[in-house]
Amino acid sequence: FLYRAIDHLIAGEPRRVGEEYAELSRRISNGELPLEQFCRRERVTVKTFNSDAKKRSREVAKNAEIGDTLLVYQRAGGELGLAEEYSDDEDRFYYLEKLHKFASRLEDAMGEDFARLCPRPVRKQFQAEQAGQLSLFDP
Repeated sequence: FLYRAIDHLIAGEPRRVGEEYAELSRRISNGELPLEQFCRRERVTVKTFNSDAKKRSREVAKNAEIGDTLLVYQRAGGELGLAEEYSDDEDRFYYLEKLHKFASRLEDAMGEDFARLCPRPVRKQFQAEQAGQLSLFDP
């Protein structure tokens, strides 16, 4: 997303950044992204098993050994899941927030257009859309 967005900004087309953002947001919301685009590598270390900060990682690493690399993603309940156990249960709102965080790196370059072109996801609106309710913001 960021590479294409920067190209659009250099070309003087901030509107295209908004289009890319909206399309990626839609794909995340609809569960259309392939797992490879949102999972991450997690290296198993001694800290994985000993550190309180690594508690979520420890849960998925219980059958792994130090030095192993796991592919993980965040499940809808907030816990991590192994990519090999993926069952369309990713935390889509978490990934929408993550997209917005990446997009916010462009806020200074986009100025006042940023909030309109790359709106922050709203949990209540997301939940309503996921439940099949009509959005007040759709045409």
